[in-house]
Amino acid sequence: MALSTPEDHIDQAEQLTLLSPEELTKLRRSVSSQPPARRTAPSALRSYGVEMSVEEASLYRRRFFETYPGLKRWHDHVRRSWHCGDTETRTLTGRRRMDVEKLTDRLNAPVQGTATDGLKLALAFLWERRYECPGAMPVLVCHDEVVVECTAEQAVDTKAWLEKAMIEGMNAILRSAGDVRVSVEVEDRIARSWREGG
Repeated sequence: MALSTPEDHIDQAEQLTLLSPEELTKLRRSVSSQPPARRTAPSALRSYGVEMSVEEASLYRRRFFETYPGLKRWHDHVRRSWHCGDTETRTLTGRRRMDVEKLTDRLNAPVQGTATDGLKLALAFLWERRYECPGAMPVLVCHDEVVVECTAEQAVDTKAWLEKAMIEGMNAILRSAGDVRVSVEVEDRIARSWREGG
């Protein structure tokens, strides 16, 4: 199941939490985007300021996995492999990470690594297509962000150039895995500095 619009995400959150839209708005402002299946009651309070009993956390986790049964099957498969002593993970492109000891790292590494593969491919596209925006130059890559410096006159064209490369980079990685139907979206903005509007 792919959630493609903000409304899809809100509907999903309502189903998982049984909160009203107003309560969700308040919660959305106070809680990071970490998946609910990873939150436990103590860490929810400590890390995000959300008061949640262990029973509520368990119910929330169960609803999450009922909503995403494919994700539940994958988690169970990874957990079984981990219990059997497997310490290797791979991204969708096959890039390997070895000696992964913690279960949370085993679940996280393929996801974050695949995102990194998409970002690296996007940077390669920017280099290959640099003639499309002469003078525009990537100056910073941080997690899933790319900052490109350009003149004010080039800003709109540079934004489109960057967005296209990022979407095509991630789409190519997802397509390499076969029939993966996930929409790739980029949030971009034009600003005088990275700090502005972030």
